[in-house]
Amino acid sequence: MVLVRLKGPSRHIDVWALVDSGADECLFHAEVAEAIGIDWQSGHLDELSGADGSRFSAHYLPVTFEIGGHPFESTVGFSKQISHKAILGQHGFFDKAKITFDLPKESFEIILKQ
Repeated sequence: MVLVRLKGPSRHIDVWALVDSGADECLFHAEVAEAIGIDWQSGHLDELSGADGSRFSAHYLPVTFEIGGHPFESTVGFSKQISHKAILGQHGFFDKAKITFDLPKESFEIILKQ
């Protein structure tokens, strides 16, 4: 997990995000958007599949989130149907950074791509 700051129109919120190399997209729970004034339902609606085969919907909007003070500009999905506050996936996170997992140390490193 990594601490992420999501910026809204007038406020921001810090949430713990699951770093998930198996997730195609970056997703935030809809309640996170609501807490900072993002009209998440105004975004493009798409249907996704979870790792267990379950289906759920998400609304996609461009946002800026920060990790360690470094901004990531990405289009992310907002959904009421995910179990975490935030999930960082391939599009919008892994494609913008080099992520190295060190299982014996139970840690990971994020290096921004230039």
